[in-house]
Order: sequence, then C-alpha cells, then structure tokens
Amino acid sequence: MELGETLEVTVRREVLEETGLQVEVERLVGVYSKPQKQEIVLSFLCRITGGQLTSTAESRECRFFSPDALPSNTLPKHRQRISDALLNKERALIRDQLTTSSQDQGLSRS
Repeated sequence: MELGETLEVTVRREVLEETGLQVEVERLVGVYSKPQKQEIVLSFLCRITGGQLTSTAESRECRFFSPDALPSNTLPKHRQRISDALLNKERALIRDQLTTSSQDQGLSRS
C-alpha cells in the first residue's frame, strides 16, 4: 500500500501494474498468515472491467489458465489461494501457510 491509499485502491493499482487489467474488487477470499516471513497476505476475487492482459514492467509474461491446468511451477501456496477462491465462500477464509518459499520450490535450505 502506498501512503493515503485505501485497500481497494491498492488492489486495483497493483493488478493494473502487474497485468495491464483494470478490475473491481468483488470480495475478500482469504487471509493467509505466513509467520516464516512475518507477512499477512490478503487474497481478493476481482472482476475485470477493462484493460488488456499484457506483460508489464512488473511481469515478464501474463496468461490465463483454467484452474485444472495451472503451470507445474505454480507454488502450493498460490494453488491453495486459487482453490479457496473457487469455493465461493460467503466469508473469507483464514489460513496459515507455514512452508517457506524454498520448501515450496523444492530447494534445499542453505
């Protein structure tokens, strides 16, 4: 978030910066605690309202995938967030995501 931004404005700005798409936030999907990085991740369901899916200064490639055909390198944490969005729950889920990025990627710890 940037100083003075609301959460919704931040989501719309970040999506535009990373994908070229304009969106409206529909609902909060989940809150994910990542204690190993001292982070809280919020996941939102958004509706595309404009723009064009394109690579940007923040992403080298953008594409759509069906949920049953995600790329093999999609991290388990990201798969969980996608699955949670597809549950269409009325309320946001609260989950702990305890693995490190290295563990998710199958890398050994140094």
